[in-house]
Amino acid sequence: MPKNVREIPAELPSLLDYDATTGGLVWNVRRNNHSPGKPAGGIDKSSGYVRVKYSGVSYLAHRIIWQKFNGHLS
Repeated sequence: MPKNVREIPAELPSLLDYDATTGGLVWNVRRNNHSPGKPAGGIDKSSGYVRVKYSGVSYLAHRIIWQKFNGHLS
């Protein structure tokens, strides 16, 4: 994996569902102040990418979606 790519925790994709209608991620568990069914993440204004924060660390949503459906990035 390239040095500038943050590894996604193995459990993170299982905590989120992919909404095919919107192309976004939603939480499927209660986490801090997020309820199941609520959108996960937000747009990073500097890059335009959607990021999801988990355990104080920000991850790119498209990489989480890739891992959810295709397995661990290598």
